[in-house]
Amino acid sequence: MSKIKTDIFIPIVVSFVSLFCVFSFYIQLLSYQQNEIKQDCEQTMAVAKNSLQENFLGRKLALKRMANRSDFDKVDISQWKKDAWNYIQDQPGLKTILWTDNRFRVLKDVSVEKNIVYAKQVLERNKKLLKRQQIVIDVSRKKNDVLAFCVIIPNNKGYICAIINAVEFIQACLRLRDHYAIRIWSGKKLIYAANKADDNNTYRTAFTLDNTPLEMELSLTAKTIHKHQSFLSLLFLIIGTLASILFGYLVYVLRKFKNNNVTLQNQTNLFQSLLENMAEGVIVGDRRGNFVLVNSSATRMTGVRQNKNTDMEEWSQEYGCFLPNKIDPFPNDRLPLLRALQGENVDHVEMYIKSPAMEKGCFLNVSGRCIRDANNEITHGVVVFSDITHLRNLKQSNEALDDFAYIVAHDLKEPLRGISSHSRFLLEDYEDVLDDDGKKRLGRLMTLTNNLQKIIEELLYFSRLGREKLAIQKNDLRKIAESAKETFELSNGEVIDIAENLPVVPCNSVQMNKVFFNLINNGLKYNTSAPKKIEIGVDNKEDQYIFYVRDNGIGIESEFHDVVFQIFKRLNSEKEFGGGSGAGLAFVKKIIEKHNGKIWIESQKNVGTTVFFTLNAKES
Repeated sequence: MSKIKTDIFIPIVVSFVSLFCVFSFYIQLLSYQQNEIKQDCEQTMAVAKNSLQENFLGRKLALKRMANRSDFDKVDISQWKKDAWNYIQDQPGLKTILWTDNRFRVLKDVSVEKNIVYAKQVLERNKKLLKRQQIVIDVSRKKNDVLAFCVIIPNNKGYICAIINAVEFIQACLRLRDHYAIRIWSGKKLIYAANKADDNNTYRTAFTLDNTPLEMELSLTAKTIHKHQSFLSLLFLIIGTLASILFGYLVYVLRKFKNNNVTLQNQTNLFQSLLENMAEGVIVGDRRGNFVLVNSSATRMTGVRQNKNTDMEEWSQEYGCFLPNKIDPFPNDRLPLLRALQGENVDHVEMYIKSPAMEKGCFLNVSGRCIRDANNEITHGVVVFSDITHLRNLKQSNEALDDFAYIVAHDLKEPLRGISSHSRFLLEDYEDVLDDDGKKRLGRLMTLTNNLQKIIEELLYFSRLGREKLAIQKNDLRKIAESAKETFELSNGEVIDIAENLPVVPCNSVQMNKVFFNLINNGLKYNTSAPKKIEIGVDNKEDQYIFYVRDNGIGIESEFHDVVFQIFKRLNSEKEFGGGSGAGLAFVKKIIEKHNGKIWIESQKNVGTTVFFTLNAKES
């Protein structure tokens, strides 16, 4: 769980760091664009301010020259009007030029608008300044709410008064494109406004028009903002965000790939370690005869080495493959690996290996399978084998022991019969001569001889169980159990319950009869309950029949659950539960094993015992 969290956490952190870098750069880009906007506005305001000041100064100087040339006694009035009219035509925004005397009476005027009343009001408002012969610039609204600049210049016998439409004058001076919105203030009076302003990007500057303080506000229209804030910055933000996410995902994929490689390497190392430490040999060969994988056990047992290329037709001779008789060469075309490469499943083939590279030969039990690719084509064959030399030697030893036990038991029977017969003859022929102690000893000798004969018979039977091959065919286990039950005389209320669902299975009926007889006999014999109960049944678990014989007897302590299957092993005295050789459960175990089954006990002291067994024999 911790590793999974780490695999997800690190890519997320990488994505967030990348996003942080992208947003930081985006903010810096916006800041750079904002600085560009500010510089543009400041430059535009400087240009506008200079244009206003220069144009206003030009008008003022022109009027001043006109005032200096104007002498009421000498001037040609028609020429003056002509000059004034030309000046009005040349100067945008100039509407009226008046010539007054010192008492502000209009002497001459040239006008495109009626401004005489407004001019007299301005003159009266500024007469103190005019008496000092000062140039006056008055910013005010006329009766029709039109803002005007009124410029009054004293001359030798009066005043030249020019009335300028503020809006037209500013428009003529600025000639700004639609990219900008501008407002000009005189104190709290808005004297000019053009285009809709963006209050978020407004810049201000103060300036003067001939000592008249004004304030200019310049802001960007949406068109100008769009010009500066280009689509590239937004595109960068989108692409940067997607790149950050993809980068985080790439880190995740790379870490996953690295972890998978580490896992794969660990699994490969584990697999190689398992192969090298296996007791079984493993060889994998391809269709060209190359041994692409050979573990150390395989090399030790066969002399085959990895990456060695040998002609497949010479494998048997090259590696010393023989039939189990150790004499005849193993047919090359029947070698398990070659059969596996042809798609054949090979199971438990025995062979003898004695290659020139080995000091000693060994017997092998070999199984093989083919390996197919995604197209179901056979690409390799694999064989797995184990050294069964020890098992074969053990099997031969056991067979020799069985033969020895059979011979010894058989040869002992005749002397024992002789001892028993002579003892009986002595007892019969010399009964009058023998005293009671002699008769008792002869009787005891006959009993011991009979017991020994019984033990030898059971030993012979046990030996035959290991030597004989059972005839296996399908039999009804319920009928076999009923047959074993009929052997017993149930005179004291004993109950033997046989389940109806006992199946028909492959087995030897005679031997299974002995199994049920011995288990029923033990359940009744070693039992002090009233009544004595025996239950014979079956459980079906995972497609496997598990048979059981359960009693309510004295039980067996757990440390003796394996001991009871040893031949001639008794746990109880003859006085308490009668005689017996102690071979019954040993016979049962031997018979079950001959049926390829298993047997085990579950028991509780003074509660009862259940003997379980399985049968896996195949019909012969």
